[in-house]
Amino acid sequence: MAVVNKCCCCCQLRTGVIVVGWLGMIWALLALTTYGYTYANRYTLFYNLDPSVVVLFSYLPICITYAVVSVVMYILMIWGASIGNRFLLLPWLIMEMISIVIVGLGVVIGGIVCLAIDWDFKAIGALILGIGLPIFGFQLYIWLCVLSCFQELRDTPTVEQNVLLELPKPLDSIITDYRPPEYERLDNKDA
Repeated sequence: MAVVNKCCCCCQLRTGVIVVGWLGMIWALLALTTYGYTYANRYTLFYNLDPSVVVLFSYLPICITYAVVSVVMYILMIWGASIGNRFLLLPWLIMEMISIVIVGLGVVIGGIVCLAIDWDFKAIGALILGIGLPIFGFQLYIWLCVLSCFQELRDTPTVEQNVLLELPKPLDSIITDYRPPEYERLDNKDA
């Protein structure tokens, strides 16, 4: 029971998940590079800034950690879609749902607060809602595509399952139905 049948209306779900995985990994690597460069040069880049602004840079280690975890999750997602292992898609699905909830709450709360504060912030609130809601919708659609691929892989037997299905008998019957080779039976008749 897949939620969507094709990714972006044009390609198979597994192919779409692999493409999304590669694009997401490139994006996470760019973010990691940016955060790492900013963190490494934080004293020279922001020497003359107000201390209240510099406090924001204490969040850079959290951003770096999130970018590293994202790269690992995208690698697992690409690998899982490539080999047909649906359980490798689960870490990305969980992480992305947390991200979708945070982005959704941030966009709605931030936009409404900016709209309600003052006339100077109404344009910023409208911008937050105007850009944030489509990004939220796109994130949700990509998540539904990966979830559909997860469900599709549940219904498709993998290579390991096919190998197990091809066994002629259970292992215990192979052990109990043991017949010695012909040369051993001939040796026992002569004795």
